[in-house]
Amino acid sequence: MNEMVRSFAEWFRSKNITSHTVVALLIGAATLITTDEQVRDLLIQATIAHPKIASTAITVAGIILKYSRDSSTRGA
Repeated sequence: MNEMVRSFAEWFRSKNITSHTVVALLIGAATLITTDEQVRDLLIQATIAHPKIASTAITVAGIILKYSRDSSTRGA
């Protein structure tokens, strides 16, 4: 467990403030989706009615993952 906390802290230090903001927003969105049944139902209905929304979101996430890099050498 201590190793996991240390590796997370090192990863966190290697990112800049923009990355921290994006991660905080993503965690907030994930929390909202998992805790609010109306939001979850809205997203499910939107992806059922418009499957291109889900495929576009997955494609964008893949592109971001492919081209993302560490912004500093701290913690790396």
